[in-house]
Amino acid sequence: MKISLLYPGITECGFNSLKGNEGTWMHHGLAILSSCLKQKGHKITLLDLRRFSGWDDFKAKINVMNYPVVAITMMSVDFNPACNAAKIIKDMKPNTTIIVGGPHASICTEELENLPFIDYIIKGEGEITLPELVEAIEKGERLPKVIDGKHLENLDDAPWADRDLFQSPEEPFVRFLKPPFVTLIAGRGCRYNCNYCQPAERLMFGDKVRRRSVNNVISELKSLRDKFHFNSWMLHDDCITEDREWVMEFTKRYREEGFNQPFVCQSRADIICRNEDMVKALSEAGVRLFIIGFESGSNRVLKFLRKGCSREMNLQAAEVCRKYGIKIWANYMMGIPTETKEEVLETYTMLTQIKPYHCSPAFYTPHPGSDLYTIGQKMGIHLIVSHDSYRRNTFEPKIKGPDYDFLKEMLYKSVALGEDQHPVKAQVLIHTSPQNIDFIKRILRKCNYIYQRIGFSGTLSKLSRNVKQNNLAESIKVFQFISGIKLDIDLVNCRKMRRVGHTIWFTTDTDDPQILLKLPTDLQLRAEEYTHLIFYLFVEQSSSLQVIWSKSSGIGVTDYITTLPGWNIYCFNLAKMNLHNHVENNQQWQGSIQSLRIDPALNPGIKMGISEIHLANREPENLPKNYISF
Repeated sequence: MKISLLYPGITECGFNSLKGNEGTWMHHGLAILSSCLKQKGHKITLLDLRRFSGWDDFKAKINVMNYPVVAITMMSVDFNPACNAAKIIKDMKPNTTIIVGGPHASICTEELENLPFIDYIIKGEGEITLPELVEAIEKGERLPKVIDGKHLENLDDAPWADRDLFQSPEEPFVRFLKPPFVTLIAGRGCRYNCNYCQPAERLMFGDKVRRRSVNNVISELKSLRDKFHFNSWMLHDDCITEDREWVMEFTKRYREEGFNQPFVCQSRADIICRNEDMVKALSEAGVRLFIIGFESGSNRVLKFLRKGCSREMNLQAAEVCRKYGIKIWANYMMGIPTETKEEVLETYTMLTQIKPYHCSPAFYTPHPGSDLYTIGQKMGIHLIVSHDSYRRNTFEPKIKGPDYDFLKEMLYKSVALGEDQHPVKAQVLIHTSPQNIDFIKRILRKCNYIYQRIGFSGTLSKLSRNVKQNNLAESIKVFQFISGIKLDIDLVNCRKMRRVGHTIWFTTDTDDPQILLKLPTDLQLRAEEYTHLIFYLFVEQSSSLQVIWSKSSGIGVTDYITTLPGWNIYCFNLAKMNLHNHVENNQQWQGSIQSLRIDPALNPGIKMGISEIHLANREPENLPKNYISF
């Protein structure tokens, strides 16, 4: 039978988002189900909403598709796009059987039972149950709408994930991990009892933690090494280090089999403190980063969360990681129920001592199925009115009580503590006319995460009352304080600039029109560190642009390029800049690049937009037709 598996994960990043770090990662649950169904002789295809340009594009695909069964995975955050996709399929192809599974279907089954466009709901795991259900559908049998999934007692009995299903290479999410990159899951479940998570996970996977054998995982890694020649990887398990015996056997086998690729895994502070020899073994095997959920620096809050760790353990774990050269990706929450401002400050001061490689904060989000969610319901503090708001973010209030303006200030101060910074966090000079000063004030007042795609990690909303008082200089000072990003406004000539999504749109003027991206000195771009710089540019008509790369000395490289109508992707090879005749008498490029200026002066009056800037150590693969390399 022809079966389509649907991945609806667009709430975070939207359509046409299959690019950049986690945006390229495959969904292991669907990939394993694909392998299970293929073993039974079924033909499998994937509907990945990240690949579509919008709902019209999706409808066009459904119109020509003839797959009698569509199985959809659903997390709470993906409820809306998953249901919308299912409804579209049912409206256009009413004979299609729609099956829904995944965490939300398992935990909030009653929310889906009465939806007319869903035919079956599988609770729990699907490796055994989905093929059985498909077989029943083939025979014309009608089963109950809600089906309890059967658990695999031995995970070695499950086939490996179908890596061909998602048809895209996964990308590393930190700079020191090199592509090709792969992700892998060795087990299911977690032994711990944090109230912001449990018992939801046990409703999905059962009370018992199950894990594949070391031999099974090593065998898959060998297969991935042969197929992808990966240079780094990530072990996705919630807490692989909870199983000391497994870890010690794995690290020994990993080295014996000739692996030297660095990898990332998740751990806990208490485990790290109590098992320093295991941390040493992981470091020697290749672990370069621990993802650790510190959650809070307050012992009272940690006890309230049933975390099983203390502030002292968090700090000690950081010392152990430093001792063995393992970087820390610090997960933590702010805005936890009952948390005070003083306790938020305790989290901040803890982070100043931990000195993480990366700080990854979030406002506490109540998730269905967790004990803390139930507590919040009884307290009547939940503010979430749409499933979209279950996403992990820092720009919308989740519960009643916290002072979110204060939390934002502390959040951005804490983010600045991470040793990593996006390589293209830029000082941006927006050129506009003096009479358009109101435009800048509107940006400062209304736009959340403006320039996020080109490196800004701060917010420009609700900066201070100074905006309302027309005190622009003081408003910019406040922004620079809370975000750690320097923002300069240069009042020159360019008009009608506005922001839509992650893109800055502007219409060029006749007098010195330009948009200048100026790189601060503490984030210099060096050819020896990064070989390629890529940016996205939209023009409404074919145009000539002057692209100028400048050094601190004022000497730079000028290129005249011709654009195609629509979006253009430009890649500059920084290592080849010494080939330009006008670079310091043909000497090799030395030092840092200070700024990039895009000057459309030769074609005034055209609409343009700049969206993203990326740095890379190699030229991207699978280049689109509008990709132009220099």
